[in-house]
Amino acid sequence: MQKESKNRVHYPEYWKKKKLAPMLLKQLEETVNSEPVVIDEHGEYREGVFLHRCYIVVVKMMDGLWLLQISGSVSVLLQTMKEIRYKYIPDDCLMAQLFPSRKDMQDEFNVSLYQIPGSNQSTDNDKSNAICRN
Repeated sequence: MQKESKNRVHYPEYWKKKKLAPMLLKQLEETVNSEPVVIDEHGEYREGVFLHRCYIVVVKMMDGLWLLQISGSVSVLLQTMKEIRYKYIPDDCLMAQLFPSRKDMQDEFNVSLYQIPGSNQSTDNDKSNAICRN
């Protein structure tokens, strides 16, 4: 029986010498070998867990909308947020950061971006060549 070829997890320099929890390693493997949810001219987009610089990035679909969570041990700068958003979320999605109440605020090291409903509802194929697989 031939072994199934697997994609390899990319470990940024920050993570190469870190001891990662077995559950995180499993999630990273599952993500890299999952099918893309959307493919467009800028890339392939998957749900799952990713490592980006010194951050853990979680990409999910909730009620048909994209959710992007960025966690790290340092504050997430605006430029980093933009870089991560464009790498892991399809281009035709309009994303926003919401600020919770003070009591619900976790800390400044966690940021969540939410897709605004109706932001990728193109009906004209010339406007969007994205292929959704969900």
